[in-house]
Amino acid sequence: MTLTISPQTQSRLNELRHQMGNRVQGLLVEINGVLPLLQKRIKTPRESIYIRAHRYLVTTAPIENRDGDANDPAEMARVLSRLYNHRDATRRETLERIERAFNSISGVSFALRQSDQWTVHILEQQDPRTERPLDQCGDGLRDLLGLILLVEQYPRHGVFVDEPGVRLHPRAQRALLTYLSDAATARPVWLATHDGVFIGSPDLTSRYAVSRDGGVTTARRVTSPQETRHAFSELGWNPRDALLCDTILFCEGPSDKAVFSQMLEEPGHQSFQGVEVVQLGGDRVWGRDTARLKTTVEAVRAVAAHARSVALLDRGGHSEGECVRIARLLKESNVDVFWLAQGELEDFWVGDPEFCARLCRFVADAAALKLPEGFQSMIDAEFAIPSEKGSTRLERLFERLALAFSKREVAEAAIKLILRGEGEAAKARLIEDLVRALQR
Repeated sequence: MTLTISPQTQSRLNELRHQMGNRVQGLLVEINGVLPLLQKRIKTPRESIYIRAHRYLVTTAPIENRDGDANDPAEMARVLSRLYNHRDATRRETLERIERAFNSISGVSFALRQSDQWTVHILEQQDPRTERPLDQCGDGLRDLLGLILLVEQYPRHGVFVDEPGVRLHPRAQRALLTYLSDAATARPVWLATHDGVFIGSPDLTSRYAVSRDGGVTTARRVTSPQETRHAFSELGWNPRDALLCDTILFCEGPSDKAVFSQMLEEPGHQSFQGVEVVQLGGDRVWGRDTARLKTTVEAVRAVAAHARSVALLDRGGHSEGECVRIARLLKESNVDVFWLAQGELEDFWVGDPEFCARLCRFVADAAALKLPEGFQSMIDAEFAIPSEKGSTRLERLFERLALAFSKREVAEAAIKLILRGEGEAAKARLIEDLVRALQR
């Protein structure tokens, strides 16, 4: 394939060059310089890696001064050993990314031990002194480490993963999906899976249902909720499979669900186990269409009749009469109702000026925007306004900082900061509200 400028375009550019002199001449030089690069990019497809479902990774390696092949299951420990304590900063950074991802997904850490050979060991988070060789652990941990190693070793490659969640429990599958979603911001990631956690995730950009009939394999794009449900049915999934839980936690909308679901992953709280979060449709909760609200609640309760149902809602500036009406409707469906102590979710983010400033920086960095000088004074001015909804204050602040405001995106940014340990006060208040609603 060859890219050229047509004679008519060249002639017109020559005319403009005579009219404008060196400016167009410089433009021509730039165009002619870019064309070969564009041609090379078009001709050169993106390289990809294929991660098998059954990886059977070897967790030991001889002590040798030789790089391994991350694509070879027999060389996982060798590849890790060449990253371990290496003088090259890039290799050390790669190992640190692998360690962080493995720990965030599995809840345990790994380390390399050296005796007569390299051996990968697993360290329990509760007691790092307790460790055991990886080959004495479940296959899920071994597969997970190999998957992360390949993703991090080939940061520019497209990724095709066969059954990414095999031998992982649903909580780890959700954490793995988050990790792969982050990886997909820089390159395409394809997943071949039968797991409901992956198929039903809202983070997927597209879905394809693959079937085989009469020796012919067909892949069709799934574009609607009805087609997604049909695909689930073809795989033999039943709605009850997704609701094998002890408690249903109803919340108002998608931003609440994003935050509550992440906070329920926090270890150390018995009441957080076996909880499924279900949103009620956002601000529609407060409308007069009570039939839709009751239909949603009763449909979920019919699927999980064995589970306790609670609702954790925000008052969000609504009148006492509206709150009483919603609470009465939910209680008629045997749902215990609790209210956020902070009024609404956004009040957790604006309750601390320092955390609010971090949140603004985080959102601006994600959008590749630069905050204006003295933006802290704008935050201080907003905090001087008493008795106003957190969402109103935050939306006005974002407008002044030229940042796009979306309740869900802001909530997802806030929870990422909290999970990084940068919002301990907000985290403590959220956990307190969740414990109050979920403990029996």
